[in-house]
Amino acid sequence: MAEESVSDLLQAAGRSTTEASPEFLAWLGEKKVPGEIIALFAGCVADRQERRPRVHEICDLYTEEEIQKEAAESPRYLKAGLLAIGSGVLGDPVAIDLRKQVGSVGYISHDDVWGDDEAKIRKFFVVIAPSLAELVRRSRDGVLPKDYHQAKKKK
Repeated sequence: MAEESVSDLLQAAGRSTTEASPEFLAWLGEKKVPGEIIALFAGCVADRQERRPRVHEICDLYTEEEIQKEAAESPRYLKAGLLAIGSGVLGDPVAIDLRKQVGSVGYISHDDVWGDDEAKIRKFFVVIAPSLAELVRRSRDGVLPKDYHQAKKKK
């Protein structure tokens, strides 16, 4: 059986996808996002929908405009090597790792970093899936933790 693509998995979850715009891909390059992550987004980014469902009720994946907005509003995430690509059902940012475990996806604890400009972002990041496709699979299978604290307890 062929490996399911992120696009296939998201579409099965009721999310439409699109290829990333050249402007978004250039922005990712300017932010020094690794090539394999740029390639991932080149083929598939969440599309804008009027009534957007969460991916299997666990997380909401951002459109390219929302990813850029989040990076502008929370530049500490990118500085820490994390690109916020969505939010969990309980409000924790969902981020893709750009430096250490490139391509892995995890939660950033909003409880611990929101309002604390001195918080070390990496200290409050926990990996929940080795890839974006695996994040969607685990969400579909009901084995994805709902937030940072639940994920930390599972470690």
